[in-house]
Amino acid sequence: MLYNVFGYGNVAVSANAVLDWQKITQEDKTYVPEDQKNNTGVISNQEVQTSVSSNGAPSGAVGGSSNIPPTYVSTSPASELSSYSNTITNYNVSEVYKSIVNDKSGDLQNLTMTVFLNSTNTAVIPTIKAAVAKAVGASSSSIDVLAMPFNRSAEQTAEEAMTQAQNQARFRTILTYSIILVILLTASIFYFSFQIRKRKQVKAVQIRRKKIEEEVAQVAQKVEAEPQNKEFSQLQGNVSEWVDRDPEDVAQIIKLWMNKE
Repeated sequence: MLYNVFGYGNVAVSANAVLDWQKITQEDKTYVPEDQKNNTGVISNQEVQTSVSSNGAPSGAVGGSSNIPPTYVSTSPASELSSYSNTITNYNVSEVYKSIVNDKSGDLQNLTMTVFLNSTNTAVIPTIKAAVAKAVGASSSSIDVLAMPFNRSAEQTAEEAMTQAQNQARFRTILTYSIILVILLTASIFYFSFQIRKRKQVKAVQIRRKKIEEEVAQVAQKVEAEPQNKEFSQLQGNVSEWVDRDPEDVAQIIKLWMNKE
């Protein structure tokens, strides 16, 4: 967002975020009686145990031995009475179970941010501070905006190194193409020189052949003035064949022959 206002490379941002990864699991069980007034519930089971025992005066037929007072001192009381009672009651109550899981899952707990502007205009700091705080959803107190000129020495060094590397790459490319061009030119020169020499040689051969033909024609004219025979005709055919087969040797022989004359 700030790049669109101040331009690329004129804004630097440093942020520090604290995330909450806490996970809390809480379990709660509550027992609620049905009768909350008497704090009792529905009776599910009740047991009552009662025990009574008693011991009365002597009894029996009148005048019997059982009615005769003993002659020793009696240790038993005249009468004894005892009782026991036990009651067990079980109530049904409602059980409430709650499980609460509080998982933060990396919620943003705190965010602080510092924004550096490549500018000397401090009047825009409050506006930029409010805009950044609103954009990141933080309070203005956690946002700092500083306006100061940037040190471009590192970028200039990198640009110079990049320019030098590009120049070296361009020089290598030009040198490579120059070498290829020189090789092609050299090959072309050799090729055309060879073709020119070849043409000169062909032309020289043609000239020598023409001379030989002329000399042979002259000799033939001299011979035609004399009577012709079969051997001369055969000799003339052999000479023509020889001239066609090896004109250079014929030319050399004729030159030697003419020099002797």
